[in-house]
Amino acid sequence: MRRFGNLFKTCLAIVLCMAILSGCGAKPAADTTPAPEAESETETVTEVTEEDWNKIVAQFGNHTLTCAGFSYFYWASYTSFLNYHGADAKNYLDLYTPLDQQMYSEDLTWEEYFINDALMAYKQYCTLNDLAAAEGFELSEDAQKTLENLPEELLKTAQAMGFETVEEYLQANYGGGATVENYSDYLKHHFIVQEYTAALQESFDFSDEEIEKYYDEHAAEYEENGVTKEDVKMAQLRYIMILPADDSEESYNAIDTAFNEMLEDWELWEDKSEEGFMAFGEKWSEKGFAQDYLDAVAPGTVYFSFFDDWVFHEPRVAGDTRTWVMQSGDYLFYYIGQRDEVYWRSQTRYDMCRDSFTAFLLDQMSAYNFSIHPENIIISQAEDLYSDPIMEEEVASGSSDLNGG
Repeated sequence: MRRFGNLFKTCLAIVLCMAILSGCGAKPAADTTPAPEAESETETVTEVTEEDWNKIVAQFGNHTLTCAGFSYFYWASYTSFLNYHGADAKNYLDLYTPLDQQMYSEDLTWEEYFINDALMAYKQYCTLNDLAAAEGFELSEDAQKTLENLPEELLKTAQAMGFETVEEYLQANYGGGATVENYSDYLKHHFIVQEYTAALQESFDFSDEEIEKYYDEHAAEYEENGVTKEDVKMAQLRYIMILPADDSEESYNAIDTAFNEMLEDWELWEDKSEEGFMAFGEKWSEKGFAQDYLDAVAPGTVYFSFFDDWVFHEPRVAGDTRTWVMQSGDYLFYYIGQRDEVYWRSQTRYDMCRDSFTAFLLDQMSAYNFSIHPENIIISQAEDLYSDPIMEEEVASGSSDLNGG
């Protein structure tokens, strides 16, 4: 049986905590700053009341973070870490042992690490939302549509997981303070952070000379990570996917059946262009499928060897497709072609944007006063968090190349 893991992890995957300043988006740094002491994950918290969930955990400028709100940031931090490291996450922490029983450093547990990371994410969250509001920044239509459909989608997920109400589902995963209202508010402002951050980073511009100089100054680090001054061009792909409602065999059988029906329809689909593939994906979105775009994929950046073999090590032409059936779901990939910009320049440009954005954000954050109330933190773990087999490497099975290549 393919395992999908706890559903709360996949729900949080769409709201990954920011990795610009936090440790979630990179190999854990040697930060040994002690975190505030909080309720242990292994302690039995009795009679936690609504008043407890509404207690203030942190204040940042005019913003107030309650214990209920903190839960979203904490579990987003944890989930972001797992999603970023994938199968390698088990090299850093034991996925079956409570986080407060594992040491991140000599004087910092993994629970404390994620508490620190969550609080950093919260400060970024507040700062960027303030900046976006001051500029009159508006969410994209796609984000607004997602928020409009959120109650319905949450209800489907809750029912699939055996909960009678959305509130029961949210509270089972995030604690008794979780409600549809505060979760929706959290998600809305995370979308603002994501889209406003992307807009800010796109505003940075660097000359070819500046990019080459930055690379040369960090050449040893780049080469150590396999980014060399070679003219390796990146690939562009689109894909259509369907994910299981839960980790039951019935759910996997259901998506396999739907996926095979979709593939049969694709073989008969007349327009095999990129636009035709997008239209095909839109058609099948009504049956539970979703589509997405990979704008710049370089060798080694998608952590499955079979992906690189197909995309880079075999002759590819625009319009080639391939299916992959994995633990997370069933995927149909569509090869668009190569980008003009080579990998090392693209990666260097990305790093320069990150550095510029980090410096800008730190400067903006310095204008706020920050205080915490660690005694009010409650870590409410999801049911079976440390008993489900998760994060094992996804191995392709039953994959096929529709073009025979």
